[in-house]
Amino acid sequence: MSGKWPLLCAAFTASAVLYGAIVGGQIEQIFNAAVTGAERAAVAMGFGVKRVVVEGQRNATDAAITTALAAGPDTFMLAFDTDAAKDRLELCRGSGMRA
Repeated sequence: MSGKWPLLCAAFTASAVLYGAIVGGQIEQIFNAAVTGAERAAVAMGFGVKRVVVEGQRNATDAAITTALAAGPDTFMLAFDTDAAKDRLELCRGSGMRA
């Protein structure tokens, strides 16, 4: 086989697999697996949280603050929502914790 045939066979096979995934309702799972794999690769390349350091807290434990931040090992930094983390800390602050 030479010429365009291998390319056409590969395109046909890819389209058949894609069609099967769409009809079978597997697209979302495939997409989520791809995103999770990409995030894990990015964390392995250094785009992840290695440690969380908490200083100056008076009314909460390090663990409570870390839980409120929803950040820890393997958190993907580029997808971390700082505004949501600030809001969660403010909620803890209202319950007696000082941010």
